[in-house]
Amino acid sequence: MNIYSVLKVQVSCSAPRRIVSQAIRRNLHYQSLDRLELVSETAIHALMPTPHRSIVLGLADLSSIATIDVDSRRTFTHPTPHEDMTVALEPLTSDMTRLVTGGVDGRLIVHRWEPSTSTGPSLETITDLKANDWIRCLHGSQGILHAGLIDGTIVSYDAESMKQTGIIDVNQFLPHGGAVATGPSVIRTAADMKGLIVSNRAGHIAVIDARARRASKTVRAHQYSINSIAIDGHIMATAGRDSTVRLWDLRSFHAPTAVLTDHTCTTSLLDVAFDAQHNIITGCERQNYVVYSPSGKVLDSGNHGGGTQVIVPLGPRLAVVSRNTPSVVDLIGPGSVGSGSPSGERSGRPCSPRGDRRHQTDAVSVAYRQLSTQYLAVHSDVILSGFHRYKLKATSGYRDLLERAGDFDASTVEGAGLLTLLRLQQDFLYRMRATTAPSTPVGSPALGRPGVGSGVGWMEARHRRRVRDMCSRWGLASGPEPVDGGGEDDWW
Repeated sequence: MNIYSVLKVQVSCSAPRRIVSQAIRRNLHYQSLDRLELVSETAIHALMPTPHRSIVLGLADLSSIATIDVDSRRTFTHPTPHEDMTVALEPLTSDMTRLVTGGVDGRLIVHRWEPSTSTGPSLETITDLKANDWIRCLHGSQGILHAGLIDGTIVSYDAESMKQTGIIDVNQFLPHGGAVATGPSVIRTAADMKGLIVSNRAGHIAVIDARARRASKTVRAHQYSINSIAIDGHIMATAGRDSTVRLWDLRSFHAPTAVLTDHTCTTSLLDVAFDAQHNIITGCERQNYVVYSPSGKVLDSGNHGGGTQVIVPLGPRLAVVSRNTPSVVDLIGPGSVGSGSPSGERSGRPCSPRGDRRHQTDAVSVAYRQLSTQYLAVHSDVILSGFHRYKLKATSGYRDLLERAGDFDASTVEGAGLLTLLRLQQDFLYRMRATTAPSTPVGSPALGRPGVGSGVGWMEARHRRRVRDMCSRWGLASGPEPVDGGGEDDWW
């Protein structure tokens, strides 16, 4: 597990969208229209429609931009100079020939994009700027580019010259509800709202007048972090790690007009979008996508491979990317009831009997995913702040954390947060080894006694006790009531 699990890649929701015929009826279900398997196992983290027919842009792999023609099924990948994960992509011009990317390396890079040349699409670097800190999100509006940084500032640039025009600290308007703050998570603008709509990972949204340096409104929109914001006229949809989609009327904006929970997702909702018929589509971190009508009624749901992390309108279709298969772009769209196969339908495979040991490893794996997901949902700010403080790369995983574990200061919340994550990973690996090869001695002083309850119960008890103690030390919200630990003296 690395910071990919915490960072939510952002692209513009203001990119052009074509209007489709009103012949599409709301009593039609979404079905699979096509599946594009990208070259070289390219992993897509974000998509953005363009004014050019059937072409979408995406953030790919660690720091590349992909041009995807969904009709010709051709994909071109363009490397960028970013030295770490690219987390934001934004157009600077209406024809999208000038783009800007922002990364964890703190760089703002302006590119010239040509969708069609004699050799295919091209991407050229024009300007390379160094921001003050990690870039979390970007948004362009009325000739101004706004960059949200992890230190809580929003830096504004002239979109043409890329000269800085202003800076504002938004932490003063966005309560972070804990010991750390990691700046804005999403920035948007809307015709019905004067100012910037800014969210953070503590679930708050503020409407901020950057020039006057004040906030006209601040609301607690979600229990945990806000992953995605989509705007359709005067209606705004927000999706968060509390497994809810909330609808807001921007003309009043004091409380949600609807809270959409009629879905099976119990983990984070990673994205939300409006289709051409104003329906709301949201995607779950580990399960399927759900289509809601504007009134909040479930119209359809489907599963295209597990974990919907990207949803983008593409005319009458939607382009969807799964977290489990990021090298595949699924195109889904409305179809007549009974025509074709719903996108959630998959051919079954005969089940083969599995032994007790396989069941044990499966149970431990499921428990680990649930524990890690819940931990990241509640304490994502702590994890992000820890990666930032100790200058870990976005690709840092278990081995990297293990090598740097001696540097993590357990007397700080950032160090404690990373150690808690590392110990959970160690416990998982330990229990998996003990289950698959029980005769092999795998004890470790850092792991404590291995015989406390079953593998699942042992891991859950240890992790929840660490989280409880961490929250107690720094006054953090702990989420659901944890189960008591297994009696170890050292909370690590």
